[in-house]
Amino acid sequence: MPNTYNYFDAPPRPEFLIKSIAEQGYSLETALADIIDNSISADANLIEILTSIKDGKITLYISDNGNGMTEEDLKKNMQFPSNSIDEPRGKKDLGRFGLGMKTASFSQTRKFTTISRKKDTEKYSGATWDVEYLKTCGEWRIIINNDDDVNTKLDEYSQTSNEHFNRFENYKPNTIIIWDGAQC
Repeated sequence: MPNTYNYFDAPPRPEFLIKSIAEQGYSLETALADIIDNSISADANLIEILTSIKDGKITLYISDNGNGMTEEDLKKNMQFPSNSIDEPRGKKDLGRFGLGMKTASFSQTRKFTTISRKKDTEKYSGATWDVEYLKTCGEWRIIINNDDDVNTKLDEYSQTSNEHFNRFENYKPNTIIIWDGAQC
């Protein structure tokens, strides 16, 4: 006869867990390295890192021309974790646990967005982790950016890219990670 147990559900408090993850000792350099590792694993040969300061807030953009992601790939990759340690990984895959993008990003900001499209396609999808949103909803929810929001973020990225010197000619990123809102 099987044992029966009394139990209670114990989902983590999203904002507490994310803040704990963020305090794992990442420097800006190691956080950027984790994101760049993902770009290299996605066959990118161009990676752009830009900053913008508006209204006293810093926005950092990390973009690449790698393979990009479909909307379903993006949803999977935004989850904690996005890979199983038991699954075989590719020779060029520098990640292991599917945590790098999230932990690196949360070590530097409390809100980040990933916008991506599969290489050689036109439609971008976007998803946002936002600790303030998690506090209000109290559940593990990733915001799915609508087309207007994605287009606004793409326009802001393009404007920032165009304002920088030595930019890549004819560069069309497939993935852009946006770290929002650090205070100056």
